[in-house]
Amino acid sequence: MKKLLNFPLLLILVVFLTSAIPPVKSKKVVIEPSAEASITFRELLDLSPKQYTELTGEKLNFKEKLAFSFMKKKLRNDESLNLDEKVNVKKAAANASGGFNIVGFLVGLLFGIIGVALVHIFSRDKAARRSSWMGFGVILIALLVLFSI
Repeated sequence: MKKLLNFPLLLILVVFLTSAIPPVKSKKVVIEPSAEASITFRELLDLSPKQYTELTGEKLNFKEKLAFSFMKKKLRNDESLNLDEKVNVKKAAANASGGFNIVGFLVGLLFGIIGVALVHIFSRDKAARRSSWMGFGVILIALLVLFSI
């Protein structure tokens, strides 16, 4: 019976571990000092991906262009949004980091849920927080596989 369970558990482990790999590598956004640091939501909705690249200095790949267009569509449909409100582009780009943070991953891996809590207390970086949960998830999956064998 145990041999029947080994293959599905191995398959689930492979799926979970490969899904923890971030699909898009995050690039640091460089905003030129001459560029405006804040724009209104109305101006943001009128930006093309090329204009966004000129404003932030970040070249968007195909997947990021689709995400940018989807974000603009969601914002257009939001009735509670004040279109004349200013958006700080520099702060918004800093909060949108979607990369993988090795330090957060290792803290979550080595210290478990306490490490995740520590990362959430001491770090404001979303990538570090997400990576700490990934590390905690890896240790949980490893423990589940060890106990099931």
